Amino acid sequence: MIRIPRLVVLYGIAIAVLFFSSSCDKSTNPKEKETKGNINGTVRHGTTAITSAWLFIGDSLYAATDDSGNYSITALLEGNYDLLCSAINYRDSISQVQVTGGNTITCNFDLPADTTTGYVRGEFQDIILFNDSLVNHPSMANWDAQQIYQSTTGATLISKFLQYDVPRAKIYLGASQISITDDWAMFSVKMQCGTYRITGRCDGYHDANEVVTVLPGKLGDAVYVTFFMMRNPPPKLTLGK
Repeated sequence: MIRIPRLVVLYGIAIAVLFFSSSCDKSTNPKEKETKGNINGTVRHGTTAITSAWLFIGDSLYAATDDSGNYSITALLEGNYDLLCSAINYRDSISQVQVTGGNTITCNFDLPADTTTGYVRGEFQDIILFNDSLVNHPSMANWDAQQIYQSTTGATLISKFLQYDVPRAKIYLGASQISITDDWAMFSVKMQCGTYRITGRCDGYHDANEVVTVLPGKLGDAVYVTFFMMRNPPPKLTLGK
């Protein structure tokens, strides 16, 4: 389940904490050197190399395969990782990998073919307006993406709220546009099952990325995602004297 980033509520506090921490960390003691390792490998279906496969650790996209189906992930801290491999027309596969400092681990994937489909639904929110709405609806800070989508508060990245014409937002998978929002800044798209990083774009806003795992099913079984968009440039803050 995709949940609302608490950054929406704590954005200003986080900046202040980072500033305070960096200004107070004046220690001259040398920090212990961290040892890092690497992962590389090949993604195939039988004897066929799979190009444009994606490698994820958690919610982060770390690498993609080249034209020969090879990938490389560098500079990982020592530890155990669940490495997920995804590609269109193939089923996701996960391998547990132990990374040790100074070493390169080989992890190959053989993905089974899979053409099942599912749905992704969601909406676009102007993060400033959404943050303002938390004053009157503080419980929204704990809502997941489906609750946001189905609520009566509505998306905020529309002319109704911003008082000027807002272009339709678009959703991309890599360089390919896969969907566009309606008049209410909402979207619904049918996709092949798998794990992807999709990008939300709208003129006047910074891009926003979300990692989503599409599950098989009908529209009612959709996975939900919310794109929280920051204005570009962000509005100027008026500080009191």
